[in-house]
This record gives sequence, C-alpha cells and structure tokens, in this order.
Amino acid sequence: MPRYYTWNASNFQRRKQGDAVPGYPDVRSTDALGRMYTVHPKNDECFYLRLLLVNVRGPTSFETLRTVNGVIFPTYRAACEERNLLENDTHWDTTIAEDIISASPSQIRTLFAIIIWTCFPSNPCNLWHKYKDNMSEDILHQIRITSRNHDVEMNEEIHNRALLLIEDMCYLMCGSLLIRLRMPSPNREMNDAFNRELEREREYDHQELDLVPSSNESTVRARSNIAVAVASSGIAATLLEGYQPTCNITKNSAMAKVLSASKIIIWDECTMAHKRALEALNRTLKDLRNDSRCFGGAMILLSGDFRQTLPIIPRSTAADEINACLKLSNLWRYVKKLQLTTNMSVALLNDTSAEDFSEQLLTIGNGQVPVDESSGLISFPNNLCNFVS
Repeated sequence: MPRYYTWNASNFQRRKQGDAVPGYPDVRSTDALGRMYTVHPKNDECFYLRLLLVNVRGPTSFETLRTVNGVIFPTYRAACEERNLLENDTHWDTTIAEDIISASPSQIRTLFAIIIWTCFPSNPCNLWHKYKDNMSEDILHQIRITSRNHDVEMNEEIHNRALLLIEDMCYLMCGSLLIRLRMPSPNREMNDAFNRELEREREYDHQELDLVPSSNESTVRARSNIAVAVASSGIAATLLEGYQPTCNITKNSAMAKVLSASKIIIWDECTMAHKRALEALNRTLKDLRNDSRCFGGAMILLSGDFRQTLPIIPRSTAADEINACLKLSNLWRYVKKLQLTTNMSVALLNDTSAEDFSEQLLTIGNGQVPVDESSGLISFPNNLCNFVS
C-alpha cells in the first residue's frame, strides 16, 4: 500500500512521484516506507489487530484477519495464538517456579501480580491454575491455626482469598481489576476478608460480657465497638482468649482495617517490649488512619510493671536494656500514668497467704530488701516459697 498510495488525512491517493509502473498508466511506485502507529499491549484487541495486519498478506476484511486454516476465530487474540504470533509463557513459568523455591506465598502473589500487569503473558490463567496452591499456602496455614483444625485442605474458598489479595495488589499498582488482565474475577461475596474480620471483632455474646467484671475491653465491646488486645509475650497472649500477639501488618490487610476502626488498643506486658516496637506502632497507626496525631488519634492502653522483666537484648549490658525501655522513648512524654492499688487476685479469692506473697514481691521489686555488699545478691525470705535442692 505505501508503495503506490499516500494518505492525506481523509483518504488514500495514488502517488504522483516515483517510477512509472509498466502496463499501468498514471500509476507510480516508490520505495517509501509506510508508518503504522504503535499500540500498547494493554489495549488488547487493537494490539492483536495490528499484529495480524503486519503479518497477514492481502486481507480483504476483518473476518479474513480472524480466519486461520478455514476456521473463523471469535477474537483477534485467538487468531494470533493460532498463527503462533505470540510468545509462550515458558519464561514466566520458569520465573515463578524458581521463586517458589525460596519465596513466601505472599511474595509469590506479588511477583505474579507484577507479571500479569507489566509482562502481558499470553495465558495468565494457565499460570494461575498451575501455581494457585503455592500462592495460597499461607492462607491455608492461617485457617488451620484459627480453626484449630489441621485437617483443613486446599479448596476453592482459599483460592478465592488468594485471588482477592492479588486483585487488591493489582488495583493498587495499576488501578485494574483482574478481569481486565484476562484473569478470573474473584468472588468477593463468597469471602470478603475485610468485612469478615470486622464482623468477627464485633461478634461477642453480650450476655456473657455482662457477667465479666467491668473493664475497658469488655465495656467497649459491649457497645459493639472494636477493642484490640495485643501482648508482648507469647504466654500473656495465650492465657487470655481473644488476645493476639503483635505482628507485621500490611496496609491493605484485614487487620489494618480493624486497627483503623478500633476504639481502643490494649497492650499487655508492654514493659517487656522494646521502645522501637511502640514507635513502630505509632508510625503504623498514623499511616493506616491517615492521621498525623500521636498513634493516629487512637487510644492506647499500656499495661505492665517495670519491676518485672525489661526488654531482653541478646549479648547486651544492663545499660542496653535500660536504653531499650519504653521510658526512654520519645513517646513516653505523652503517656498518662495511672497506678493500680488493689490486687484483684487477692481481693477476689480472699486469700491471706496470697496477700503476704504479693507484699513480699513488691518489697523485692521496690528494692527494699538488703543487698549483700560482697556478692551483690539479695536473700529471699524463708517463707517466700519452698526451696528445692
């Protein structure tokens, strides 16, 4: 076409310059190169239409372009695949297979989201179905831990959760849903992780809460609000039902939404935590709540006793442990200190021996027990406990 015609913005016209074509009067030809506009692969059908126009000789209609070996294909992409004009996905298959060896399921999902968004694999669905179990292993593990049932197997709901996470990532990166990237669309009605996490935090038996002694946590939950309880030590986290140990939180996770909607966050055994943990929580809540105030404007209740174990730092000195203490954090000046005076365990049980034991512990914790100058050690009272050799 460019050899014999020129385009003048509205139609084609025969060339007026060039070599005369024998046998065709008034027809001239040149060696001029035609120019075709480029099309981005994200514009799917236009991209594949251009690819067919470049490779198919003498098409007479759009239907002719979609016809291969006498078979009319429904899309230009299908025709390109039949003509082997598209590269196969062997490279992306190998990339994911190598990543599975050392990467976590979350990292594999991130890699897969990047591949289907930026690399335009010819058949992303095949890659998904091949590696969907590897991308869903952490979700299966979480369900087994939460339900305390280690017999749970991989199923469609777990795969749907993985698709939801991949779609959320793609939407954050490029603003596209999976259906636009030629992937199956997840069923958000089947399992909306965000709403489910919020509902779980609000599903409390109000009659049972009425029987619990009044506390900040029970009062907030009795009003159908969200109170998040975390702990610095694993023992404290397992002793009280509903407590969750502190962990890493991503901005698009269900827990991030829970923290954004919570009325109060209660941190037990906070004195055992490194000051940087509190500072990290401060930055996280500011980010999640889009609020520059301290802790994003959330109420934080810190519970602990500095007479107990301070942060444990391997191969450190006493000065290092004191420097890691919460009191040396720049956030400590915002803390309002309240002191509890009644030992509830003693008061509820009315046990005089427990009261004596409590007083002795406070005496030791307050440094009122004499210290041996030669050894730097203290001596326990004889009635503190039973000594076993």
